Amino acid sequence: MSVVESFVPVYHRSDFHCEVDEKIAENDFFLLSLKRTEVINPSLPNVVFLHGWFGSSEDYKYAFDHYSNHFNMFAIDLRGHGDSDSPLDLSWSIQDLATDIHCALSQFLGSDFKINLVASSLSSAVSLTFTKLFPEHVDSLVLISPTIKFSVPLWLKGLTKLSPKKLIRAVAKLFEKTLPYFASEEEIPTYKKFISQLTNAPLEIQKKIIEETIASYCIDPSVIDTPTLIFAGTDDKVIPFEDSVKLDALLPNSTLIALEGMPHRILNKEPRLIITFSLFFIENPMHFLTKNKQSPDQNYHNA
Repeated sequence: MSVVESFVPVYHRSDFHCEVDEKIAENDFFLLSLKRTEVINPSLPNVVFLHGWFGSSEDYKYAFDHYSNHFNMFAIDLRGHGDSDSPLDLSWSIQDLATDIHCALSQFLGSDFKINLVASSLSSAVSLTFTKLFPEHVDSLVLISPTIKFSVPLWLKGLTKLSPKKLIRAVAKLFEKTLPYFASEEEIPTYKKFISQLTNAPLEIQKKIIEETIASYCIDPSVIDTPTLIFAGTDDKVIPFEDSVKLDALLPNSTLIALEGMPHRILNKEPRLIITFSLFFIENPMHFLTKNKQSPDQNYHNA
């Protein structure tokens, strides 16, 4: 099935809800890129894919290539990413990004839509926030390399205060010195791609994400009882594996699959594994949710 790209207007109003008015001034909205399966079949589950920091909807190409006949699929570029707009004059809190998703989907699926969210890294935070704000819309969650609260390194905060040219030089120099200490030879191309995306993105977008989006993220997982599957690499140098273990222990209805020796960007490294298990979970969540909450240290499964 072919994939269609749409540019969806996002309108923010009070109380984190999207209100579409026939009379909208040009500066009252911005556009999000949304890729979807061409035909939306109401009898099929709706799956929404959200990428990580400086990723894009292209991160989920494997899903569209292999499973588009079995699900209604939507892949959204977060604001400031991919083909979406970057409304720098607006607030960029984690709640704002979650509301972007609500606004975009309600225009395609109606006000009472139901979805299954598959999200990686930064967008895992967006998805947990979305589920807290709009629990009635979410049937299940798949979180890839998630965390409860981001810890932004001081060096990264400092980079946002540099000029773009100095920023690029500083990141490149830091990357060149530290890469051999935390990445294997086969991982180096993936990290180089990420650094290229980071250094070529406008400085204003980086500032917004670091100073507003990441800084505003704070979640109480115990209030989210949506069936949840977590993937986490035990060798994650960006978000410690222990963060995923803690998140899993606090979520009332979740299970964690630990990927031995895997780094942070496990979706890029093993798309077939992650996508196939994610979609199987969406169709059969009870096959995974078998853990005993009384023994959180033994809750996760090794893979």
